[in-house]
Amino acid sequence: MKKLKVIDLFAGAGGLSNGFEQTKSFKVVCAVELNKEALDTYKENHKENDNIIYRQDITTFFPSKEKELKNIPPSEIVVIGGPPCQGFSNANRQKNYLLSGNNKLVREYVRVIREIKPAGFLMENVKAMKSDKHKFFVTKSGIDTNSEFLEKYGVRTVKEHIILANFGDLETIGLQFINDFPKVSYWPEPIFKLDEMLSKIRMIERAIRYKRNISFTKQSDSVLLNKMAIALGEFEDKYKITFKKTINLLLTLADKKNVFLDDVNEINALIKLNRLLLHCKELKTEDINYKIIVQKNMGSGMEIKAEVFSFDVVDYLLNIFKKELGYTVDDRVLTASDYGVPQERKRYMIIGVNNEVSNILKIDFPKRLERIKNSLTVYDAIYSLKNYTPSKNVFRDESFTIPLKERLKSESKLEKYYTVGFTKFNVSNHVTTESREISKNRFAHLQEGQNFHNLTEDLKSNYTDISRTQNTVYLRLKYSEPSRTVVNVRKSMWIHPEIDRALSIREAARLQSFPDYFIFKGRKDSQYQQIGNAVPPLMARAVAESMLKMLNREPERKIAEDLFDR
Repeated sequence: MKKLKVIDLFAGAGGLSNGFEQTKSFKVVCAVELNKEALDTYKENHKENDNIIYRQDITTFFPSKEKELKNIPPSEIVVIGGPPCQGFSNANRQKNYLLSGNNKLVREYVRVIREIKPAGFLMENVKAMKSDKHKFFVTKSGIDTNSEFLEKYGVRTVKEHIILANFGDLETIGLQFINDFPKVSYWPEPIFKLDEMLSKIRMIERAIRYKRNISFTKQSDSVLLNKMAIALGEFEDKYKITFKKTINLLLTLADKKNVFLDDVNEINALIKLNRLLLHCKELKTEDINYKIIVQKNMGSGMEIKAEVFSFDVVDYLLNIFKKELGYTVDDRVLTASDYGVPQERKRYMIIGVNNEVSNILKIDFPKRLERIKNSLTVYDAIYSLKNYTPSKNVFRDESFTIPLKERLKSESKLEKYYTVGFTKFNVSNHVTTESREISKNRFAHLQEGQNFHNLTEDLKSNYTDISRTQNTVYLRLKYSEPSRTVVNVRKSMWIHPEIDRALSIREAARLQSFPDYFIFKGRKDSQYQQIGNAVPPLMARAVAESMLKMLNREPERKIAEDLFDR
């Protein structure tokens, strides 16, 4: 039987597609990925397939216009992919913005499904996507987010008020502007729009929050603060007198003088004013259906709110896939360790099967593998690499060979899987970071399972706010357990269970269940990030096998064969 054709959206390095390909029943025909280094990795691992269509911008990708895709029947296509999670992950939501442009990318995924009508699809994301904190907003004229469309397909909307700004009685900056706010027919552009200015504003804001003095010493700081003073001076002619004191404060900072907390109230209010204008701009550019409410509160100044209508992202997706597009669809949070991944990781999955292709009554999610009595562990993933010293230079990465006998005599339950498809058993990407002396001292003081908070106070000295440091920072892994959720382990400084060094790129990849034949490209930090962003291939493979079954097919090779049959 012909292999099903895969269109991989938001493809990343290719963890999701690798899992599908491991079944030997899927073939990638198109991959869309914006990040160049991740795309380089994807191409490296598909060198034998010259016919893959590569695109970077999902917003300009229209499958019906791609001549190579036109001749493939939709009944032979499966679409997979996970729109970037920044819009849904609590850890990554940007403080300056109410909405996230990344939410648009979820709708781009839906657009592709609408255009192709494939046999099936898989959309994956962080488990927080299912949280009611993550939502879309009703637009004035959007094709599939206006009130009429949402009502037609049963998507429930909720009225809510979002606080845009809250100005206390003591915050005099922009008072004239705020008083004029309800009367004007337009709002000016934000005062500070450049990323570097917004970053500097946040730095000042943090200093105010933690009661620290503000001091800038670099020449670039002086130039930037001068630019900020000029931008504020040019904001609106009739408000120049109002902003005069704040301009002088910014210029004082630019002259490399300390501005103490007693003097920064005006700057704090400026931050709120700029954020208000950013929000107003966002409401307009995102076409949100809104009404502005300005409310004076006794003793607490003025509160400015936007009345909007929101709707739950998951409710939207399930209704559109079912009622508009004709799919049997369901969603679930799956656990990676149920499918042989040596890691505690959960991912949210929506699976859909086209009713015109298959007459299934419900989605059959993959069950925990019967032969996994206990979760596979860090030992199963990385023990066989411990006697091989990692390189420090990612661009002079030399592969090495682990002899077959050494691999097969290992007690690791995953060693056979990592070597599947090999003839020479080479291992590449065994590269780690060049650690500073303080990091090495921290490594030496931590036992298996311990993290930054187990260090003595003198080894925490260069951290500004210890209480905000997560338990996954400077985590020394335990051989006897699955790892925690793999992110960018270089940034988090994860430590080998028994060697005082940071985890290598290959070790991180193994925790994600990438086979050793899978090669990562790009800068060192990019390779770590690609791995942290990926869907574990074994997890993807389990879902792929379930999709094949629902499409009346069988995988050419089952997951149990590579995991357990030796």
